[in-house]
Amino acid sequence: MKTNTNDPSALDPGVFARYQQLMPDWQAFCHTIEQPLPTTFWRNPFRASHQELMNFFAQYDLKPQVYSFSPLAYQLPANLPISRLPAWQAGWFHVQEMVSMLAAPLLAPQAGQQVLDLCAAPGGKTAMLACLMQQQGLLLANDLSIDRIKALRHVIGRLGMSNVLCTQSDARYFQAPEQSFDAILADVPCSCEGTVRRNPKVRFAQPPRDKIQASQQIILAKAIELLKPGGRLLYSTCTLAPEENEAVVSQALSQHDNLSLVPIALEGIHTRPGLLHWQQQGFHPSMALSARLYPQDNNSGGFYLALMEKAA
Repeated sequence: MKTNTNDPSALDPGVFARYQQLMPDWQAFCHTIEQPLPTTFWRNPFRASHQELMNFFAQYDLKPQVYSFSPLAYQLPANLPISRLPAWQAGWFHVQEMVSMLAAPLLAPQAGQQVLDLCAAPGGKTAMLACLMQQQGLLLANDLSIDRIKALRHVIGRLGMSNVLCTQSDARYFQAPEQSFDAILADVPCSCEGTVRRNPKVRFAQPPRDKIQASQQIILAKAIELLKPGGRLLYSTCTLAPEENEAVVSQALSQHDNLSLVPIALEGIHTRPGLLHWQQQGFHPSMALSARLYPQDNNSGGFYLALMEKAA
């Protein structure tokens, strides 16, 4: 229960209490997750230039700021319903949380490549991947739920991405020849703790962590199997749980000598190194090269990123 919302130390952290000892700036974290998220979105370069977008928002006395990590990513300070605007309907931009916009630039797919998004819906990351590929090559966007695939197709259609093929499959058992893809995004299902600022209920949820972790391990193993030598694989979640982040990636690194972590650098984004241990468990020594994003560091949601490369 909240006793005084002006005193961050008085807030009930719920499930996050388990992170108090590892969390930098604990009171700042508790305060930040009580605040609404800023409005963040990315521009579709096939529909609008930067200047066209700025001229459009100027009609509403708004001046979006460009993030440093990508010339396509923007923010507005307030929580605004910009997805009701005609430019959104015309596919000029896509509203998405800032931390979710980091995945595509970090994976950095190239035009002409074969790319796989294993858990693609609702489609924001998929569409941004297609943009970075210049809509050249093949991008397979897979999801298990037919309803979520409908949402994915709507996003792809509104933004006009022509190189995306949607498939319906359980990511754990995705059927494709081994070593088929130059780049793979495995944004796996998780306990979603990092979405607390728009989904407050997760603070008091009791996720089945063992079951979630087991599924994540299978999905990551499948992604490694499908990745070409020399290819890049991004594992990401919107949770803070080490069981779903470092523990999963650490196991994969221990089982695959040809897999290594790539240091993560995102201009203008404050990241924290991945954990080397949690409670009684130690992790692979290279886990510090993965990245944790805490809400208080970038006025964002929580996120985890691990970029891997398979030896050529």
